[in-house]
Amino acid sequence: MASQLIANLEACASRDDLGDICQAIEEAPSFDQLALAQLAIASGEAEVTAAALGRIESRLGAALGAHVAARYSELITEVDAVRSLEARLVQSHSRVERLAATVRRVRTTTVGQHEQLSGRVSQLEHMQECSSLLRRVQRLLYLCWRLHEAVDASKARRSAGGGAGSGAWRIELSSAELPKAAVALREVEEILEEEEERLDGVELVAPELQFARSVGAAVRRQVEAESASRRRARGVACSRLVLARACQL
Repeated sequence: MASQLIANLEACASRDDLGDICQAIEEAPSFDQLALAQLAIASGEAEVTAAALGRIESRLGAALGAHVAARYSELITEVDAVRSLEARLVQSHSRVERLAATVRRVRTTTVGQHEQLSGRVSQLEHMQECSSLLRRVQRLLYLCWRLHEAVDASKARRSAGGGAGSGAWRIELSSAELPKAAVALREVEEILEEEEERLDGVELVAPELQFARSVGAAVRRQVEAESASRRRARGVACSRLVLARACQL
């Protein structure tokens, strides 16, 4: 294989055909320099092989030089084109780097502004929640103040009537105060249904809630007692009416 390759290369080199030399080398992909040297030494043709390779190298150099000289202007044009392309690539790479730096800078700025905006939105939401809770607390305190007024009026009326004797004092509202107190208590219950968890632990609200619950229980007892009294009064009136008609008969 090696001796055949050398023979083919010598034949091609004798014609100074660079294309044939390259084709001959490409057609021998298994060419092994060490195997060629060992074969030349073993066959005693080392000097002949070296001389042949020297002639091939000389003719190959001459053929390559002639090829370059024949296409010198084309080669120079290609070299200039490659250099121009390299300059453009360097310029493009520089622009890409600047663009990437700009993108990183914009991303950093945008992320920072987004985080800042998100923090402020969160603060605004908390402020709105606090404002809503404060409005609820204010309304609850106002309703409890109205209940205090009604209870104080009940106390004053009882004291003026001489009813402040021994024994536990009971909340007993007038017929004009009772509906107002009932409406206020209903609104207090609605606020507690919506905001009881958030109102839990507010020191200002805790005693007022306890007071509102006690007033609510008293109002319910009074309403039930008055309802029972009205039912009894209607029963007595009906009985009297029946007796009166019976007497007429």
